Amino acid sequence: MSLSALPPHIQALLARIRAGERNIRFSDQQYGAFDADAARGLNQANYADLTMPPRVSDILLHRSSPTVSWQQIRQLWLGQLKDAVAGPALESWYQKVGRELMLASGQAVDLVRLIHRVFAEQNTDIVLSGLSGRDSSVLRRNQAASLAFLLEESASQETRIQRWRRHWRSIQVGNIVRKTLRQRAAGKASRQQDMTDSLIELLPELGIGRAVDSVVMALTAVNGPPGAAAACLLYECQQQSDWFEKVCEELQQITVHQICADPLRQAPLSRRFIKEALRLWNVPMLVRQVRTDLQWQGEQIQKDSVLMFSPFFVHRNPEYWPQPDEFNPERWLADSPYASQCPHTYVPFGWAPKSCVGAMLGSTQLLLLLHLFATRFQWKLLEPDRLDITMTALPQPVAFDVELMVRTSASAQLTRPDILSQGPQCPFSETKLEEGEQS
Repeated sequence: MSLSALPPHIQALLARIRAGERNIRFSDQQYGAFDADAARGLNQANYADLTMPPRVSDILLHRSSPTVSWQQIRQLWLGQLKDAVAGPALESWYQKVGRELMLASGQAVDLVRLIHRVFAEQNTDIVLSGLSGRDSSVLRRNQAASLAFLLEESASQETRIQRWRRHWRSIQVGNIVRKTLRQRAAGKASRQQDMTDSLIELLPELGIGRAVDSVVMALTAVNGPPGAAAACLLYECQQQSDWFEKVCEELQQITVHQICADPLRQAPLSRRFIKEALRLWNVPMLVRQVRTDLQWQGEQIQKDSVLMFSPFFVHRNPEYWPQPDEFNPERWLADSPYASQCPHTYVPFGWAPKSCVGAMLGSTQLLLLLHLFATRFQWKLLEPDRLDITMTALPQPVAFDVELMVRTSASAQLTRPDILSQGPQCPFSETKLEEGEQS
């Protein structure tokens, strides 16, 4: 995608930033922090106090709520997600995604829609699992409706009835979460290894309302951003054929078992490829409400006004990244002249203290997806001249219609069950690459 194909308002803002404007006051109630230091500093100041709002029941009864910090929930979830990045859980995820791709093979598919659906469905189980068939069906329908809205397939033509149905499905999801929390807490439903379950012990202080809001937020987070990141990664696989060929050569020498056992040390070239794709394609704009009066370099930012941040603009800023619009995985090698020399300029998962709790899991899943397409599946783009990326709430490839195929002979056999557990070692020098790789 050329920068000229960006939406006009994104083009205009990017031009202003590249001309030297870093932080822009759009109005008394709107402030854009597009400088890396400003974005980091204002995020930290805005979320210095992460105390959650009072419980609704306590507000109605005019009483105080037990103090619970959002950081307590983050720590519980981070602990739970350690299980999700353990070898057995990753191998299970890999096999489930592989089965979904196998079912779609041999036919023409919209690769963006397919990847979004598969990532959302598989990652939903990490947040909330063990549901009845009926409740699972409600969640799937809500995901499908939310995805269609996100991809703007029906947003502009959405009728009042369709909007009402979408909101009604959201209410249904909240009710399912509430029922599940109560049943598990009362011992009427079996406990599960999911993010929802990690809140059970905190329920007396947290309250059912705040717990439901937290789980629904997590369900929303897995239905969109992970799929968009995966779709953009595959877009770069299509566009950067020479680099992708090298990725395939590397991954065809490594088994999924090896990756799942130690994802941070396997496939260094492939991980650099992923980092570069995430740098180029990220959220164009994050909008946050100002929680308390802030000040930054003489600017007064009032409580309840709007703060805007942009990982996309930080990643495309030539002051930080030499040749920022070029796809170059070698910039992630130590001492690369194309690397950023400024701290806090790579933020694909947002800024602390509200950065994505699933960053490690998300990066590992992208590596597993690359492995699937390097060893088991391939595609043929049906209309190469139409492939592009559009920037809406998230970057989304468009016209990514492909014929999905199973790889044949030697490359496909690398994933036979007998080879998964004892495949060849990577011929690349891991030690040298890891020592020379930029984190």
